[in-house]
Amino acid sequence: MGQQLIHKTSRIPALYAQENESDPMVHVKLFTNSSSWTWLLTEYSPDDDMAFGFCYNSADPQNAELGYVSLAELRALKNRFGIALVERDIHFQPCRLSEAKKTECTNLKETTQCV
Repeated sequence: MGQQLIHKTSRIPALYAQENESDPMVHVKLFTNSSSWTWLLTEYSPDDDMAFGFCYNSADPQNAELGYVSLAELRALKNRFGIALVERDIHFQPCRLSEAKKTECTNLKETTQCV
């Protein structure tokens, strides 16, 4: 079995728990190990395995968006050797979305497009 995308000790709020927050807390960072996708998750529903957060592709940062993502679909993404393409950043520390976006975008050449 591969790495858990949402670790059982994660204290990620339920879906809609932060919907009135102007700058919600990001609790989990997921990324693809072979391309340029990143998900900064703010909420999660274990019942339907759906999460909400900020998604961006560093190759196309102007199309970054807040939205829902199916973790079952992310888990299903494998390379030709059957290795999972999406991983959890085990070093990520929860922070406000504005801070996470700022940190993530400093690695991009055109930082203003990501934020």
